[in-house]
Amino acid sequence: TANEWQDLIHRVCTDTLMILMERTCAEFSVDAREPLAAGRHTDVFALVWHVASM
Repeated sequence: TANEWQDLIHRVCTDTLMILMERTCAEFSVDAREPLAAGRHTDVFALVWHVASM
C-alpha cells in the first residue's frame, strides 16, 4: 500500500541520514552519540542536509 511505501522510504531516508551524520561527525571529530556536542550537532546536520539536498 501507499502507507507501507511511505514508511519504507522514510525508514531508508532516516537510516541513510543517520549514516551520513555518523560519517560527517567522524570527519569533523564530533561524536554523534555525545550529548555535549549538541551545539555542534546542528552545524553538522545543516551541512549533511545541504549535501544531501544537492
